[in-house]
Amino acid sequence: MALSAARDTDKSGGVVTPETWERIVRNGVTVYLGGMVVADASGHLVPAGNANGVTQVLGCCTRTVTGDGTLTAPYKAGCFWFDNSGTSITVANLYQACYAVDDEAVHLGDNMGARCRAGVIVEIDATLGVCVLMSPYLAPVGAAERIQRRSATITAADLTTAGVGPESENIGAVLPDLGVIILGYRIRLNDAFDNGAGVSLAMELGNTTDVDALEDGFDCFTGSAKEGIGWSYTTPGPGIGVPTLHTQLVATFTAGGDQLANFTNGDVDIDVFFINPTDFF
Repeated sequence: MALSAARDTDKSGGVVTPETWERIVRNGVTVYLGGMVVADASGHLVPAGNANGVTQVLGCCTRTVTGDGTLTAPYKAGCFWFDNSGTSITVANLYQACYAVDDEAVHLGDNMGARCRAGVIVEIDATLGVCVLMSPYLAPVGAAERIQRRSATITAADLTTAGVGPESENIGAVLPDLGVIILGYRIRLNDAFDNGAGVSLAMELGNTTDVDALEDGFDCFTGSAKEGIGWSYTTPGPGIGVPTLHTQLVATFTAGGDQLANFTNGDVDIDVFFINPTDFF
């Protein structure tokens, strides 16, 4: 059901830079905090589902505004949780495109072209709904279907350095060609890293040249710096939304006060999403 008030829309890990944009809101129309927004034929901001011929959701609105012809509303790209319309989306649909039913719900089908694309499905949760990756780089036809992902699970057993580090673990290689565009990333701390001593363990995410290009100082010891166990709430890094010629993605771990090899428990999942511009030439 379309919004009639502000919505508390959860933001998940994965961001796009520049993170925030603004547009003039159509006169007499209200866009709501937490709702998906699109641009109408005149370029004015309206709730998703209210503009014929629109092909792509712009992002998630961050302020409730009723348009008077001059007022603007901000919106963000990134990963956001929306309702699963008719429970049409399941785990079998991960990394496929989904479509906006209205400004707070998504569906697997485009209703014969009547629904605009919301983004790419990156997670399903029975309570939160569907986590959708939204990015301006998904606007070209077929872009959502060409999204690529590099993933890794790092456990305590992978950390073998007899010292505090740093120690880098490979996430995967990307083909640089003209420079891939990093759309976003997710970090899920499944089990906090522990060694029986009260020390810290920080993780950076980036590439072999700039190890913290995407994430700097994720807390793998308690998770307290990133909302605890679960998907991280990340901040924009300089490596997101810009071309990169570095081919190897890495996660780099540094302990505080003990050897990395002494950690006995811990499990973290990492996903990095990107597209290759050469796919569209």
